[in-house]
Amino acid sequence: MQTLPKTSNHPEVLEFLRLWKLSNPIYLDYQELDAGYAADFCHVSAKHIVLHRGGRRVHGWALWNFRENDVDVIVADFHSVWENPEGELIDVTPPKVGTRILFVSDPALKIGRNGNLQQLYSNRTSVAGAPRLWNGNPTNQEFFGIPDDHPSLVSYCARLGLPDTSMA
Repeated sequence: MQTLPKTSNHPEVLEFLRLWKLSNPIYLDYQELDAGYAADFCHVSAKHIVLHRGGRRVHGWALWNFRENDVDVIVADFHSVWENPEGELIDVTPPKVGTRILFVSDPALKIGRNGNLQQLYSNRTSVAGAPRLWNGNPTNQEFFGIPDDHPSLVSYCARLGLPDTSMA
């Protein structure tokens, strides 16, 4: 079952931070900005709000706790939030669970490209022996690709009035 880590100093959160050489996770409450942003489109939504209200997009990880057989594991989703012009981080994308996330920024993250595929990072974990996941399974692949013409991406970008489907 996926839940929000109860504390930012939970042992598995600390293990995730150590494993990936990150620090300073913060809880961010989702803020509805009357833009109708949809879950699973954080990179596009953060890009859109920056274009309309200024500031910048910040890439990082939304950390989630999974507990199975009395074992906790942190699984992190590649995530983007908005840093408004005043420097405040705001999550404009509805979370998959609840109304807030535990977010850790990662300045090394960039959305890449391979032909017509936009390359996004596979999920990361707090497990040294299985540091990356794709569709819930361990993988050695750092990235997965989303085609520029993916129907849900095309539709979402059109609804927001964006001129193309680039998440970069």
